[in-house]
Amino acid sequence: MVAAAGMAQPSEETATDAAAPVGRVFFLVTPVDATIRVGPLEFRSSGFPPAPEALPAGEYLAEVLRPGYRTAFAGFTVAAGEETEVEVGLRRESATLRLRTAPADAIVLVDGYQRGSTTGVAEMGFVPPGTTARNEREAFSRGLWIDDLPAGPWRVEVRKEGYRTWSAEVPARRLGDETLPPIVLEPERGVVVLKGLPEDAEVLANGRALQPNREGWTPEVLVPPGVHTITVSRGIHGYFETSVTVEDGGRTEVDVELRPALAFLGIFGSDEAGRRAMASAIDVLREETVYMVLDRAAEGADLLDEFGVEPAVLRSRAASARLELDWKTIQRRFQERLPAALYLAAVLDDDLVAEAVDLWWWAPAPGPARPDLRNLPIENGRLEAGPLWRLLAALDPEPAGRAQHVGAIVIESLAGDALAVAAVEPGSAAAAAGLRPGMEILSVGGREASELQWSAALGELGPGGTLELEVLAEQGAAAVTLSPEWNWAPLDPFDADLLLAAAASGRLRELDGEGDIPRWLLELDLATLLLGTAEAEEAARRLAAIDVAGLEETDARLVRYTLGLALASLAEAGHHEFRQRARGVFEEVTSSDPGRFLAMRARLRADSLNEQNE
Repeated sequence: MVAAAGMAQPSEETATDAAAPVGRVFFLVTPVDATIRVGPLEFRSSGFPPAPEALPAGEYLAEVLRPGYRTAFAGFTVAAGEETEVEVGLRRESATLRLRTAPADAIVLVDGYQRGSTTGVAEMGFVPPGTTARNEREAFSRGLWIDDLPAGPWRVEVRKEGYRTWSAEVPARRLGDETLPPIVLEPERGVVVLKGLPEDAEVLANGRALQPNREGWTPEVLVPPGVHTITVSRGIHGYFETSVTVEDGGRTEVDVELRPALAFLGIFGSDEAGRRAMASAIDVLREETVYMVLDRAAEGADLLDEFGVEPAVLRSRAASARLELDWKTIQRRFQERLPAALYLAAVLDDDLVAEAVDLWWWAPAPGPARPDLRNLPIENGRLEAGPLWRLLAALDPEPAGRAQHVGAIVIESLAGDALAVAAVEPGSAAAAAGLRPGMEILSVGGREASELQWSAALGELGPGGTLELEVLAEQGAAAVTLSPEWNWAPLDPFDADLLLAAAASGRLRELDGEGDIPRWLLELDLATLLLGTAEAEEAARRLAAIDVAGLEETDARLVRYTLGLALASLAEAGHHEFRQRARGVFEEVTSSDPGRFLAMRARLRADSLNEQNE
């Protein structure tokens, strides 16, 4: 016999140690797996012949019980040093059902009536059989006995919230014991198919991270039935959010369309009218820009507070300048905690009656670490429409493209019915076509010359196109062919309408994509934006990394010239070791094509550095 778990089993040794006389008892019980209780002690038979149990001498009453059988009682006496047999045969009175589940805490119903629930953890000796071996022992409950059952068949159901109901028909046509194989419940789940999901995107459902299954044609995730907010994020490169209703066993398709995330860090200032005006402007941003506006006010306020950036500091530009805020560290911390393509904090100019709002913008690294500041007036409870719409245009700038360059200035001729060539850039397409200052252009593309026709004809040309002109020179009328040059147009960081943070954010996203804009131009633009915020060292580093060997000559010269500007800026900031290198870069650009306008500017830059050196 084996004592029940957690109960002391008496033995001859322990009885002797206690100086108490003991005897040995043999429990002959049918069925052999019945439980025997003697006072606080519990024994379970382990086979035949039974092992003796040592009990102190005395009078005892044994209770013998087993599911499916009527409980029986037997009195017996234990004499010191003697053996005693206790024989008990139980009478069956019902059928029994035994089962266990993974997970535990499942409700069991037999023929529609609840008969118990599984609990605890499976016994140490339990080994999951067959396909259930994929689950650990600890995943299963203890065995649950259900008795007081008539002869079958029975309809057995196992239910647990969040899991599919398991059910089976159990024959059991006699009063006996029926043991079911371990039951593994399947979670209730539906499939969300994520069409267009990028390889490196993070997927969340109601804030819980999911691992997409990418083995099929399209990635998919499994979620419980219900309403889910599905979020797809690629950090600074894109964000997508939608709500779906999922049914158990159903499939829901979602077209993932990533948009750059704008983390709105909140409105600082207590004037309610001003706050409503700014909130209305944020709604306009949501509707009219490419950005997915994310409300990160609570997190943003906490992060800014870590750096001592309080509303009063941002409200006073002079105060913020005196603090010399470490925007590079602020930029990095926000990227770590709130990944986004662009950041915005709104600061009302007054807590009582706000007449304007300062908008602080900054981009993630490696974009400029200095924020842009835009001030928008508040009028009649709303942000003024004109400044707001100019801001919207700055948030969605035109994509980079090729720019046409003719190299000539033409004006209406005083003689009428003609255009006059006022100036020609040396080495330009106009100079190559033979245009000279003072010439008259009689026709443009076969039509009478006018400023309107000149602009229209050039506007219709694409890269590689030509324009036929009739000109009047000293020798008389002549036909010339103008072939404008087409070059990639870099950003102008000093353009008053350019929002540097938004432009940098756009270039960073394009660098991560596969668009039509050459990578070298994106790097050049990013470096130019860094130059515009006095970050010459980082700009020079990025420019020096551009491989100009495979570029067209005009593009390579532009990169080298911009590198010269970055190096010259470092020299002007006191890093004199860069002066000689900057001069060398400018002279290289000058010698590569002496007659071109960029070379002429490079010559002036080189001469200026020479004068400073002297």
